[in-house]
Order: sequence, then structure tokens, then C-alpha cells
Amino acid sequence: DYATGVRWGQRHSDAALTATNPGPEMLTPILERLRDDASLRVSMAKRGAEIARSEFDPVQIRNRFVSMLCEAALVRA
Repeated sequence: DYATGVRWGQRHSDAALTATNPGPEMLTPILERLRDDASLRVSMAKRGAEIARSEFDPVQIRNRFVSMLCEAALVRA
């Protein structure tokens, strides 16, 4: 439950179906739902692409990184 990918999937349930228990009793219904629901597959793919554009935008990532470096440089022990 604490893995980064699981937490991401839980936060983005419109882009990912997340199984917190790797057993077949949890995976089977998820896979069947994906198999049977074409509109779900399409909407998840679209939402995943939207999230990727915002969360993995290189300009935003660089700006956050520079901001963190600046904050760290101002911290005095």
C-alpha cells in the first residue's frame, strides 16, 4: 500500500485501476473490467495522457527542482 506506484494509482483512479493485493481474487475482476469496458479503457488512456502532460512536464519539473535547491540553500544549520 505504501509503494509510490500504488499511491499514484489511488490518487489517479480515473487513470489507473490499482490492486493493493496481488492475488488473483483482486486482479481477476480488474482485468475482466478492463477487458469488457472499452469506454473505460479509452477514458483511462485519455486521462493518463493528460496527467502525464501536467505531472511530467520538463519545465515544471525543472522549476520545482530549482525552487527546492534555492530553499535548501537558505536553510542554515
